[in-house]
Parts: sequence; structure tokens; C-alpha cells
Amino acid sequence: MLEEQDESGNALRSYVCLGDSGYIDHMVSMRRYDEPSAGQYEDLWYHADDLFSTMAVSNSTGVVQERYEYDDYGSVMVLGADNDPANSPGETQIDNAFLFTGRYFDVETGLYYYRTRYLDPKMGRFTTRDIIGTWGDAGLGNGLAYVGSNPSRFVDPWGLHKEDNFYGLPNDVRNMPGFGDHLEDLKKGIDGGGLPGRQLSKPEMYEAVQDFLEKNDRKFSAAQKKRLMGWLKKGGVAAIGIGLLLVADDASAAIEKGSACRKFLDYINGARQTGICSSTTLKTRGEACKWQLFDIGNRSQAHNLGITLYFQLDDMILRAERECSAMRPKKKLPQHEGPGGGAEGSDQGDGGCGS
Repeated sequence: MLEEQDESGNALRSYVCLGDSGYIDHMVSMRRYDEPSAGQYEDLWYHADDLFSTMAVSNSTGVVQERYEYDDYGSVMVLGADNDPANSPGETQIDNAFLFTGRYFDVETGLYYYRTRYLDPKMGRFTTRDIIGTWGDAGLGNGLAYVGSNPSRFVDPWGLHKEDNFYGLPNDVRNMPGFGDHLEDLKKGIDGGGLPGRQLSKPEMYEAVQDFLEKNDRKFSAAQKKRLMGWLKKGGVAAIGIGLLLVADDASAAIEKGSACRKFLDYINGARQTGICSSTTLKTRGEACKWQLFDIGNRSQAHNLGITLYFQLDDMILRAERECSAMRPKKKLPQHEGPGGGAEGSDQGDGGCGS
């Protein structure tokens, strides 16, 4: 759906979807016309989770207008901007109908439209059988089941068969050569041989992606790293998607200005550009960054993650130190006697340009 109109053909609401995200129902914005005939409108923006379910809608200044909470199969609670269930309006006050997995919700019937059939969120199943037969739900043989009864990971935008959403992992990354094999190797390591048909949990998936990035850093473009930074952040991997610190050369943009990790990354990048590096300075700043990561993990209620990143950064510091030692040492300026007996080129205190 691109636009809704009244009986006179005036636009009531128009929509924008993100076509290159790998998911057909990734909603971006809605233009809501207050007075259709006069052309007066308000632009609203969607904020979704890793299943592309709308979690909040904000206006053009970033102020949240509504929030949403769902059960496993899409039954929704509409919340006000204050996110207080006690103040729930019961139904949308901004005419938003795109909710669970980005699909259209019919308020009158209480059903979601999935193109070929409707999903009943209260029953947790479709209202009619799958038109492609029971094999569309492999393993269950149930033509009414929604995504094999595993709605926390899978989606079904066409109402035909489940699609692995990989917890919202960008499509171009999940299709990279070697990534599927990497997931299978990880499952074997976790299960001691691998369990047939087993799906990785969300924490395991984040671990798999970070490990794959570390081993294949040069295969990823800057744009892919940027999208993965957002994916890690949205999934709650530390407070600022810090996992990509281990692989992204431009990850410093995600670190707060003046923070320990920002200084550490800036020093590494600067050394690479100038060829001048001090192992002592590098190690000191690296240790400070380690403690910042540990603190981030604790503050984001991810204590184990903080410990993991703390020790992972040890390896990064060692690699950086080896790189640092291979750089040329900083050259001292030659010392010559000046007219006043002082050394030319030495630091004489105040004076010179900009003083």
C-alpha cells in the first residue's frame, strides 16, 4: 500500500518503505493529511525492532507520538508517548495501521493482512489454510500455523511460508559467501556436533556475526559496517554497538567524543596515517578503553558482555602493539646552537604562530 484516499480521491495517508533492506515491509514514514482537500499534512516516522514490528512513531522533530507493545503473535497494546500502560488510549490516535512485522492491522476485524490470507493474533494462527499446501510449514504439516510457531525469529510477509529473518541482520551480510558455513560451524561448537534443524538464539547470532566480522574484516564495505553497527546497537549489544570496535576502522564515529575508546581509536588511526607510534601511549589508552567497555556492559545490564568485550580488546591491543612496533620511531629534531646560545628547533616556551 502506497496511499489511502477518501471517496473524492484526496490523499488521507501516504507511505514510504525501505526497499533495499531485504524485507518488503520495512516501513519508514507516513504522511498524514489533516485536511486532505487543503493539502495540509504531518510527516511521521516509524521505528521498528528486528522483526520490523513498529515499536514507536515520532514526528519530524523526533518527539514520540505513540509506542506499541506486542505479544508473540502480534496482539498489540497502543501506548502514549509516556509509555505508561495506565494511559493507553486502547487504539491508535494517529491512524497508524502498520504494526506487527510491518503488516497492516484491520481494527474492525482485529486481523493482520498478510497478502494471501489473514493472521489472527489472539489465536496465533492464520484464518485460512496455506494456498501452497502444508509443506509451506515444513516439519509441522499444519496449513494454519504461523512461521512454524516460532515468531521470535521468522517472518512471513506473503502468508505462504516462513522466512528466516536472522533477527533483522542486513540481507547483504547474511548472503555473504561463507556466512552460512560459519553459522553451522558455530552450532557444532555449541552443541558438540550440531543439532539438526536447530536455530541459533539471538545472543548466539550476535556472537556469530561479531566472530565472522573479525575473521573477514576486509570483505566488508564501510556501508556494511555502518549497517551492522546499527544492527548491533538495536539488538542491545552494549550501549553503543561496541562490538564493531574490533573490526571497523571508522568505528570511532560511534564513540562519544572525548571517551577513552574514542581516544584509543583516534590514536591508532593517527599512527597509521603518520607512521609515528608510541607503544606506551597506545597501551595506556587501550587499557582505559577496556575499562570503558567493561563499564558499558555493566550499565547496559549486560555484565557478561562487558567482560567478554574487555578480554576481546586484549587481543586488539596486542595486534595494535605489533603494528605499532613495525612503524618508524619518532625522529628527534636536530639541535643546533642559535644566536642566543639556545638550541634551534627545541621548545623555548611561548612564541611563534598562534601565540
